[in-house]
Amino acid sequence: ASDVYKRQRSRRPPRALAPAARPTAQEDNYSDNDYILMAIMLDNPSEALDNIAATYGRGWLLCHLSDLLARAGQVAPRPVDASSADAADGATDHALALRDYSRVLSATRGLWQLAAGYLAPLPRPLARACVGALVRAEPPSTDAKADKLLVLCEQYALQRDGATIATQVMLRKLRANMPAAALGWFARTPENFRQRARHDAIARALVRACEGGERGADGA
Repeated sequence: ASDVYKRQRSRRPPRALAPAARPTAQEDNYSDNDYILMAIMLDNPSEALDNIAATYGRGWLLCHLSDLLARAGQVAPRPVDASSADAADGATDHALALRDYSRVLSATRGLWQLAAGYLAPLPRPLARACVGALVRAEPPSTDAKADKLLVLCEQYALQRDGATIATQVMLRKLRANMPAAALGWFARTPENFRQRARHDAIARALVRACEGGERGADGA
């Protein structure tokens, strides 16, 4: 089986790199699963992962198997091609497998926290960029959700995104005539954003609402 695999492999292009040029199963008499199994039998996990990605896509199987093999020390993470847009963030094939599955999860409503968990092992620059995109795609629809989003922003130093979330909740509290609660969310924005915001219409509306509430309490 080893000699047959090597002969067939020598005339096949890399499956993950040139999918358009692959011979069909009828041309080489082997199915996609056959090549996955032969790579496993020949103790070539990196080749098996490439074949799995080409055959089944970059989903649950590739993500978990590549992570398991990397943690077990059976495969060394391979840097992505220097021409890739992810190269500057220190991405590896293992990191991209986790990132791609995280994107699959984040596309399903309610799974954004699970998706964020898959980003934790990524190189810090790549993880920060991915978490930022995830946070910006999730509306802070409740106070509890906003709290959880802000925790992520703090973990990954996403000050601008954290300020945006706190401001959105602050505005919601203002519209609900809850100036004290709005002031609490305003205070949760980073100091540099608060200083800037004091000069815009949002901050002026907040101050007016709070002052009105204080006068009403004094009159009572």
